[in-house]
Amino acid sequence: MAIMDNDLVNPSTNHIIIFNHVMTNEGNAYNPHTGTFIAPVSGTYFFAMALASPTAAGGHLGIWLQKDGTAVAYLFFDLHSQYWVKRTDTTAVHMNKGESIYAIILSVAGNHTIAGNLHSNLSGFLIQAD
Repeated sequence: MAIMDNDLVNPSTNHIIIFNHVMTNEGNAYNPHTGTFIAPVSGTYFFAMALASPTAAGGHLGIWLQKDGTAVAYLFFDLHSQYWVKRTDTTAVHMNKGESIYAIILSVAGNHTIAGNLHSNLSGFLIQAD
């Protein structure tokens, strides 16, 4: 599991979210400098992504979890709220050794913040190797 140390304020489209504070990284498959998980072995993996956003004046934010450029999970923030919003998505996906998973922002409108600290995190693990 990895979290962001700081808030991510007004990120742009195609921004890979970097969860830079690693709490668990058995096998060192997650790179906290690039925000990318590289499958160390082929098999079925489980991933969970949770993101939070504080009160916002408007706009939206779309975040995809991608496997080598193909969407495998999606979070959408409609930021017209006076309250904090938290979204979570999970997925199980087959990966070949060397394939990558990362969270990327592909839809942006208005002002937005993704909250850091324990508010936003990414985690994953191998369910079964091939």
